Amino acid sequence: MFLFPTKNEQLWEELWLSATKSKQIDNSKKPDQNSELGNEKQNGDNGDEPVKRWDRMAGGFAKRSGSPEALKRKEKILSMLKEAGALKDGAKVLDIGAGPGNWTIPMAELGAVVTALEPSGEMINELKRRIEKSRLDQKKMSSQIDLSNQIDIVQKTWQEVNIETAFKDGLFKDKFDLVFASMTPGISNPETLLKAMKSAKSGGFCYLSTFSGGGWRNAYKEIWREIFDEDIESHGGDFIYPFNYIYALGYRPYVEFNIWEHERAESIEETLETILFFVHGSSDVEPEKKAKLIKYIESKAEDGIFKYKHQICQGVMLWQV
Repeated sequence: MFLFPTKNEQLWEELWLSATKSKQIDNSKKPDQNSELGNEKQNGDNGDEPVKRWDRMAGGFAKRSGSPEALKRKEKILSMLKEAGALKDGAKVLDIGAGPGNWTIPMAELGAVVTALEPSGEMINELKRRIEKSRLDQKKMSSQIDLSNQIDIVQKTWQEVNIETAFKDGLFKDKFDLVFASMTPGISNPETLLKAMKSAKSGGFCYLSTFSGGGWRNAYKEIWREIFDEDIESHGGDFIYPFNYIYALGYRPYVEFNIWEHERAESIEETLETILFFVHGSSDVEPEKKAKLIKYIESKAEDGIFKYKHQICQGVMLWQV
């Protein structure tokens, strides 16, 4: 809902951009002009590295999305979208950072026509496997829904997309009934959020969820401090920034917070990759640090498995443009 702008959107824009400029780069930001990853190549790093890291994490992401707690949260969000009128039969949906299809597939099964935007090739492979499985399941049930006709996959980062550029059936601008962005690095600053809003039709909806009060990055702060005697710096991914920016623009989104305890049990190799993925991002970690981290994980693992729990808080907002 659009009501009264507070006239201080520049303040929140500056705060959000400032929060993204931490010394330790967060892998959740894909390259764009306002992020440190946008300068990777001139810093000597490979600009494709963030996407490659998502490639390596694809299997784990797909596996965790099928847990009972994840499915319960998904049903809650889908019900909210339907009740608000944001997810109707035949609705055109843009899923930014679609990953392995955690949201693309259930929205398509509900009758939406979904453009799944995802830069990671391995994530797309997982999505295609799920589409095929769902298609076969639907065929067994004699369903009229063929997901291969309901889903269009675009392999790009959101930062790369020019919404004025034509794809198969027109432009991204003013096209979608629902622009959906769940826990995605695609929405990393005011520019990417405004672009998402411009992709929605007049009267259409935007959905955004992200970590509130930190995420998995916080899960490892004690480990990092214990091993290296240094703190993990914060980053601009917290819910407070996009919410206050949208509020300042004059929108009054529906807001809720979901809190749950997440437990992981991974091999030593998987744990190392996960910690470096969430903490150190796309920048290389020194060999000495990596060796010290491996030694710590090995010392805490039982039968080669490292277990840990962390409380997650997710901020969710839905608004009409």
